[in-house]
Amino acid sequence: MNKDYERLLNMLDEGKEVLVRIHLLPPPYGYYDVIAHTGIDNGRKFYSVGYGEVFDRETYLRQCEGLQLEIINEWI
Repeated sequence: MNKDYERLLNMLDEGKEVLVRIHLLPPPYGYYDVIAHTGIDNGRKFYSVGYGEVFDRETYLRQCEGLQLEIINEWI
């Protein structure tokens, strides 16, 4: 697993879905796995990991850092 959020954004921009792990609480209860993805809302591209829609890369990077997100796997 890694925390290369620029790579994550590039994969999402290529249309891939990426399995990620989010860390929120102290171990052993503090993480869960979700699919990071992109979509279109009212004609605007967004990024998401299950915490609402983020419409710009910088905000998404900060969200990933705050959630201590780790990349697990990617799909085409």
